[in-house]
Amino acid sequence: MTLLIGIKCTDGLVIAADGATTFGDSLGNRTIRQPSRKLAIVNDRMIVAVTGSVGLQQRFVGELGSIQPGAGAKRHQIMELLAGAIRKPMRDEYQTCEAFKGALGNSSIQGMITGTMVGIMVQGDPTLIQFDHQGSPECASENLRFISLGSGQPLADPFLAFLRRIFWRDKPPSLNDGVFAATWTLHHAIEMNPGGVDHPVQVMTLQATTGGGCEIHELAEADLQEHLQAIDVAELRLATFRDTITTGDDSSSGAEIPTP
Repeated sequence: MTLLIGIKCTDGLVIAADGATTFGDSLGNRTIRQPSRKLAIVNDRMIVAVTGSVGLQQRFVGELGSIQPGAGAKRHQIMELLAGAIRKPMRDEYQTCEAFKGALGNSSIQGMITGTMVGIMVQGDPTLIQFDHQGSPECASENLRFISLGSGQPLADPFLAFLRRIFWRDKPPSLNDGVFAATWTLHHAIEMNPGGVDHPVQVMTLQATTGGGCEIHELAEADLQEHLQAIDVAELRLATFRDTITTGDDSSSGAEIPTP
């Protein structure tokens, strides 16, 4: 059970994930839930996040770490390179699933249901790419700036659309706004999900540097706490906005919005 969130911003991109991994047996029965890290930094040049099998995630990270795109590679070329690296272990798994399908039925394919999110610099542009369970790539764009993957997606997509309508109606989000939106969406999904999406939250950013390189930064707990405090204030303002309309007094929230 997983929720991954990616947001393309004006000055970089944000990738965030919940921190719960569900254990289970070979027949698909769930046993326990444990905290885990779902975001990986590969060769100091890309952020990788994977839903589904932890084993597939480990293999995807290994394969992605072995590719060496040229400095002048274009976006479609990068997409094909990454897709090829992801499909390599997937082909092996699909062949194995077919061999055991007669004995295990459709349960043999459950471990193959996966989604992958990659943040990488392409010709000086922070690029966010998602891959479906077949390894087919799709880039976030100017019009479609956010991506969510995993079991928490039915909760995350409507909430991200709501935040976009409120905060990004006329312009794309800044990196700080993207971190706030990703953190709030994860917080919302964890609060509403009946199980499987949980703390600890992990958030990373990717920004361009001088010379066409990139800088990847993982937010510390103190940074996340600042955004959680801002979320509390925002929710309090929403809870009291009708009082503000009635009285005309904007001080009903009783709290000052902190500067992230």
